[in-house]
Amino acid sequence: MIIAGKENANRSYEEIRQIRQEQSKPLVDDFFEDVRECAKVAVDKTKLSEALKYSINQEEKLRVYLE
Repeated sequence: MIIAGKENANRSYEEIRQIRQEQSKPLVDDFFEDVRECAKVAVDKTKLSEALKYSINQEEKLRVYLE
């Protein structure tokens, strides 16, 4: 994923957004696809199922990063 730092200091917001769309979005998409698949088979009321549900519930907030 793109990391804020000196290499991005001279880039416009639109350039950074485009890089995020190209590099980070596919990773985020794959992550949430995997989380949803795991959530289907996770045993309820376990730490794993809680973590998966938390991730799914936070998806919208994480995707703000891609905008």
